[in-house]
Order: sequence, then structure tokens, then C-alpha cells
Amino acid sequence: MIKILDDKGISLYVNSLGTDIKISLNKKKDNCVYACYLYFKDEVVKYHYQHSMDFSHRIDLCTSKVLKVRYFIWDKKKDVRTSESIDVTKQLTLFDTYLFYLDNELNSYLLDKDVEKYISTEENIKRGKLLFENNKLKLTSFNAVEWEDWESDPFNNRSWQWALHWFDFNKYLLAFHYKTNSDKVLDSLKNLINSWIDRYLYNNNTDFEFIWHDHATALRAEQILLLLYYLKKYNPLWIATNFGFISKLFETLEVLGKKLEQEDFYSKHTNHGLEQVRVLMLLGLILDNKSWVDTSIFRLNDELDFSFTNEGVHKENSPGYHQFVFKVFLSIIEEFPSYVLKDLGPKFNDIASKALTYITYILRPDNNLPIIGDTELKPTSDAYSNFFSGTIEYENFLYSLTQGKRGTVPFKNNIVYPKSGYAIFRNTWGSKQDFTDSMHLIFKAGCLSQYHHQQDENNFVLYAFGEDWIIDSGLYNYVNKDPIRHYARRRQAHNIPIISDTSYVHTDFNHRMDNWSIYDYSEDQYNPYVSAENTVLQDIKHSRKIEVDSLKLEIKIEDHLICLDDVKRTVSFLLHVPIDKNIEILEDIIKISSSRSSNVINLTLSETPSLVEVNKGMKGNTVHSVVSYIANTHEDSQVIRFIFKDVDNLKFISLIKFSST
Repeated sequence: MIKILDDKGISLYVNSLGTDIKISLNKKKDNCVYACYLYFKDEVVKYHYQHSMDFSHRIDLCTSKVLKVRYFIWDKKKDVRTSESIDVTKQLTLFDTYLFYLDNELNSYLLDKDVEKYISTEENIKRGKLLFENNKLKLTSFNAVEWEDWESDPFNNRSWQWALHWFDFNKYLLAFHYKTNSDKVLDSLKNLINSWIDRYLYNNNTDFEFIWHDHATALRAEQILLLLYYLKKYNPLWIATNFGFISKLFETLEVLGKKLEQEDFYSKHTNHGLEQVRVLMLLGLILDNKSWVDTSIFRLNDELDFSFTNEGVHKENSPGYHQFVFKVFLSIIEEFPSYVLKDLGPKFNDIASKALTYITYILRPDNNLPIIGDTELKPTSDAYSNFFSGTIEYENFLYSLTQGKRGTVPFKNNIVYPKSGYAIFRNTWGSKQDFTDSMHLIFKAGCLSQYHHQQDENNFVLYAFGEDWIIDSGLYNYVNKDPIRHYARRRQAHNIPIISDTSYVHTDFNHRMDNWSIYDYSEDQYNPYVSAENTVLQDIKHSRKIEVDSLKLEIKIEDHLICLDDVKRTVSFLLHVPIDKNIEILEDIIKISSSRSSNVINLTLSETPSLVEVNKGMKGNTVHSVVSYIANTHEDSQVIRFIFKDVDNLKFISLIKFSST
């Protein structure tokens, strides 16, 4: 029997099948006899006075619910009768949910793969041991720190707090328990989660961001589901002896599910919102809540309609988030039953091959995603074989992913997404022997949504012959008050013109999304080009055309800037260059040479600037040029500024030629 209530002088037990309940009074009194009434919806079952303090009753919790227990104590010597009533609806409803959970075959279908991955990962085991034995918490990519408090912030970083509050530690302690089979590890996990529930679940007076953070709330619910499944599979005895805690977990899932269902909590048309929808559907299927499932399906269809352009490019302005959201949709399509998803699967098929093609082309020759927008310089992985196996899109992706070792070479070198705002040019795909010996240029015309945007209209980056030449700023972190994060998002961090006495229309972000265009382009194998223009800055029109001559290894950048109000301004064209490049400013040419190879860029200008200057890194609180390849890290880079003073109409051509010393 499982104890599900210990309160007001009685304990309530239910057997593991939900077919028998037992009520026990906790303290026997001299000269007393005891009676008990069980109140159902339509009847009352009476057990009359007896000397025993225990009462048992056969019941089917699936069809009949006890709503209230009333017990009576008759002191026959004093002839005094007392009684107490207890509402047990909540406890038995939670137990009924638990029974449904135990029998639900979707548990294994939806959760087993993740649990097995978690408990078999050596890094998870190490982190679980560190937390359990030394009270040291190592979350995601951060260093280990001593556990202090739910609202501590040892790294002054929102990402760490986010990971803490979605219970990232859960998988570490589960892995360590699986390794050691020590129930003390589960007790430690129980204490951690209990402390969060007791402090926050019904606390409406806290303004701490991550208690009800949109994404953290969803992932927290998922971690609780994974914990319950792990216990069901590997330690059901612990469940029976800790059912008060298990009941709390189901109660918490109910609260989290209701929160995720709320329309005003749903972060519509964002990667956070997509994760909220995915987890809400997971909760609905596992806990038998049809309303949650129906809401999820409706939102999923809407998210898919919004998330990608009809060219297959995700709208959150970053290759890293394209990959992330694409994988989330793939996991939904592959893991949830088709009878639940209905027509979502066929709808996804229409966009999926295009989304994979974008990854094929945006991947750099070194197999890393470019640090455009909020993206880290990390390789992608092959999460697409099950869904795309046998298709030409997958074979092309495989060629790009494996650097020519497997798959089929794409039939064209260059691709332009005029509606999505990207142009991607490379001089050759190469073979497995020389795959990185190629030139790869990415141009970005404008933003598609407010999420993860940076001020990078008409920006470009250049990777060539195994190294970076013209770079972007990267992600760094999500702490907007951090001076480096502030820099990384601004125009000063990108390879675009900086113009005095103007700014974005800050009160109207739609102005930025609506006032750029790629108006001409060619995907020619050897001489591709892209032409784009924007009026995102007040009173300014900027046009940029980039032409590539793949055979001559030349890149021509033609800028045309017009001050629409005829006011003369100072215009500074920026080129950000890695710190390992040597920059020489000569009379009629600028040389950018590599310390890693014999390659050199010879840069010539059609117009003579008022001033050319090179700045590096940071000076005091001023950030001139830094780059973040991996989140929470940065290093110095350098920026070349071509400064033109007192201009209102400027045509300016920069010609990049590669050569070898």
C-alpha cells in the first residue's frame, strides 16, 4: 500500500492498482471506538463503530472518486463523540493521474530515448558525482561553483540562472544514481526539487525572472517528466516510499501545464514559444489532458507557418537558431505519433528540404556554422539521416558536413535567398583532399523578426583558404547590459557603414523589417553577385552590391550611400579582421596578411578616404573590435575604418584580391 495522505490524525493508503483504500487513525485512545464515512459523488459508505482504527474499502479509482473522509471517535466511558472531516479529492486525483501515468504506453515512446541518453553520458555522471559529493554545480558550459541559493548569480549571467531553473542538474543526478544505485542520490535530488517547489510554486510575490521564464518553465516540466519516467523504469520501490514527493511532482506538472496553456504566457512565434508548445503537448499526452494537446496542435501549425520563409530560412536572424528550431520541429515530427500531429507532418515536409539546403550552404568549409547573429562557431551534427535519408538534399548536406568525404557534391556553388535576405557564395566545393581550400562569403541584407537580431543590414563575412578574413562579432551572451554584448549587437560590430547624425526608428521595429530588399542577384557558377538596399536608418539610403570572380579570387564591394535629407555627414566604412592578420596601410593599397599562411588580401579603394585607421580590442570602456566565437568568451580583433567626412552622396568601391607571398 502507498501512503498518499498523513494529516489531521489519519493516514490514507491506496494499493498500487488503485483498487483498495485504507484509512488508519494515527493514535489509539483508551475506552474509544471508531467509525468512518466515505463520501462519494452520489453515495455515502458507512463503517460503523469498531475497536480497530483501520478501515478498508474496495474501490475503482478510474470510475469512482472518494471526495471526503469523515471519521468519528466515541469515548464510551465519558460518552463523548467527536468527528473530523478531510477532503481527499486532491490526493486521490493526483494518485489517479499517477496510475494513468504508469499505464500510459506513450511514456516509453516519448521519454525513454532521452532518459537512456542522459544516464549513459559520462559527463553527466561526473557532474552528478560532483554535485552529490562536493555540492559543486556545473551547469551547461559554465565552470563548477558551490551550490548556494536559487537566486544566486555567480557568473553574472542569465544563461546560468536559466539552466539552474530548468533543472539542468536533474540529468546529472539521475546519471550518477544509475551508476551508483544509491538512493541517497535520489534523496538529494528530491531535496533540491522540493526546495524549489516549496519556495516558488505558489509564490505570486516574487519578481525573480526565472521562476516563470517562458523557456525555463517548459524545460522544467520536461525534466520532471523525465525524472518520473526514470523512477518508474529503474526504481519503482522508491516511488512507493516517497509518494508524498511524487504527488508533489504531479501537482507541479499540473501547475506548469496550466501556465504553459495560458495565452498571455505563450511566447508566440519564437523558439521559446515552440519549446513551450512541444512540452505542453508532451504533458497533455502523458497526463491525459486533451485540452493541452489540442492547444498544442493549433499552436504548432501556427508556429510552422511563421517560423520559416517560403525559401526555408528560419526568421530569427541566426544560423544557430535556424538549426535549433529546425531540429525541434524534426524531433516533434519524428517522436510524436502521426495520429496526434494530423496534417502537421505533410505541412512540414513542404519546408523541410529547403531548410536542410540552407544548412548545407551556410556551413563554412571548416564545418562550423558562421557567427552571424546569435550563433556560436560550432560544427553542426547529422540529426537528419532518419528523416531525409535517400534524398538529394540529404546527400548534398552530407557532402558539406563531411567536407567532401561522403555524400554528393551540390550542383551549384552559390545560392541567394532574396526574401530571406541571404546570399552565400563559394568558389568551389572542393574534394575531401582540399575541401577547406575554398572561398566562402556570406552576405546578410536585413532582419526577419525582432528575436536574436543584430544591427547588421548589408553585412558580410569572408572565410577563405582555411581561415577567417572578414569577421562578425558573434553571440557572447544574453546580458544586454554587458558592454561587450551591447557592442556585439550594434552596427559598430559589423562590416557596414557607420553614419553620423542618424539612427534607427527605435519605436517601430517593423520599419527595420520592412525597409530592406535584395533587388538583383545572380547565382552564376563563377561570377555570382547580389545587390541590396535599405532605408532602415532615418534619412539614409544604403545600397551594396557584392560581386565575386571565383577564377581570379576577387571580391568587389560597391557601396552607394545617399543622405535623403541632403545633410552632409561623416561616414565610416568598417572591416573587422581577426587579430592573427597583419594590416599594412600603404599609399595606394591595404595589405592584410596572415600569420598562419602565405595568403594575402590586397585591398584597393576607388575613393580616397579622409582618414584610414585601425583599432584593436578594448580601451577602457570603449569596445573597438572584439569577437566571440563561443558563448561567454571573447578575444580581441581589429577594425579598419575608412572615414569620409562631409558627404551626402558617396559611391565607394572596395576591391579584395587574394594572392600569395
